Amino acid sequence: MTELIQYKKENNILVDFLLPCILGIFIIIFYLINVIYTMPIKLALSFAINGVVIFILSVDGLKRVSLSTNSVHMLFCLLFLWCAPILQFNSKSTFWGIQTNANDFLTTNIFIFIWLICYYTGFRITSSRIWKTKGIEYKSLSVKYVISLLIISAGLALVCYFKFHDDSAMSSRTTNLLLSNTFRAIITFSTVIVINWQRTSKNSFIFTIIALLILLIGCFPMHLSRNAFGAIYVCVLLTLVPWIRKNNRFIVLFTVCFLFMFPVMDLYRHKSFTEVGLQEIFNSIITYKEYFNTANYDAYQMIIAAKNATDLVGYTYGRQLFGVLLFFIPRKLWVNKPVGTGAYISDVLNLEFSNISAPLIAEGYINFGIIGIIGFGLFTGMILRMLDNTYWSNNKENLSFINLIYFYVVPYMLFICRGDLLSSWAYLCAYLFVAYCLYKFAVLTSKYK
Repeated sequence: MTELIQYKKENNILVDFLLPCILGIFIIIFYLINVIYTMPIKLALSFAINGVVIFILSVDGLKRVSLSTNSVHMLFCLLFLWCAPILQFNSKSTFWGIQTNANDFLTTNIFIFIWLICYYTGFRITSSRIWKTKGIEYKSLSVKYVISLLIISAGLALVCYFKFHDDSAMSSRTTNLLLSNTFRAIITFSTVIVINWQRTSKNSFIFTIIALLILLIGCFPMHLSRNAFGAIYVCVLLTLVPWIRKNNRFIVLFTVCFLFMFPVMDLYRHKSFTEVGLQEIFNSIITYKEYFNTANYDAYQMIIAAKNATDLVGYTYGRQLFGVLLFFIPRKLWVNKPVGTGAYISDVLNLEFSNISAPLIAEGYINFGIIGIIGFGLFTGMILRMLDNTYWSNNKENLSFINLIYFYVVPYMLFICRGDLLSSWAYLCAYLFVAYCLYKFAVLTSKYK
């Protein structure tokens, strides 16, 4: 953990004083403006309690290191489960035909409080555990291996650019979606390997430039979903610019980019690059607060919907969870294979749309009720702590599986938190599998350099 401790010492004032003060002032001002005179007392009190808990847990995480899956999880809780529902309650915004009232919000806040306590408990009891990792020095990779990665990536990039140029259009074509994600995973992690190899072995920067151009073609931003865009480009940026990793620069930059860039990216979901004007982009940036009242921040209300669904048909008692764990079994072989939890809730409540989110709290509740929230919270905290510990205790100069995937998993955690779990887990497993194969291939070739 030497590097983690070093980062804390380098920025002691920022970690221990400035950022916590900014976060605390934001929460207090936001609460005073939007809650204290606009909500029933019990609901206002529940938002106050959750705000304090989120503040304490966030500050505790910042004292360790901001570049972590834990920090992204806490950012999700702050924006999606605290700020957004406050604004949505005041504006009476509802999504997909979900019916809500003050009692629903109060109950959901209790669920969130239970989640936060259980998550932090799991996070703390796993404080010293790591996964054992092995790695090889990037210097041991041959030029031939790097060139072969670039050639393969270039071919796949052309296929992605001309054939897989619209993620939303492929959502119903499983084979194309599987191929596009596999190809882009190869391109992404090959770029990471090339950048790290060039930096550590002091080879020509031309290798990095070529890799980045291939990435831009194969993972063209306007061809990607926002989740894929964020995970891929944040991963590469963190690899390319080590300065961002230190101190608390990552979480600050990530928060700013998320608040202002994702509304811009949303403009391109139904319009081409040339159809979006500069004025439209500027308006989306300066009116970012209104974005909280859109369905992009539907996570909180999907928790309400999950409870409404279980009130009608009961819990699934693990059926949805089994669908996640066994996602790789084709529906032709498993006729009654569960759909994603968002689609399941939509079907039960007869909502207006089926391709919707289902945050981890909703996943836990739809499976086992309160027990599910407790179990999912504990497990999530344990897994994220082990993942963060493993990376920060690992040798950063080596090519290892954790080093290869970590910068991708950190921003991707936002997608997992929002859900649904079936789609986010399936996509993540595809990327992890590709990363593991590339890592093993690198180990094999380094032995015969």
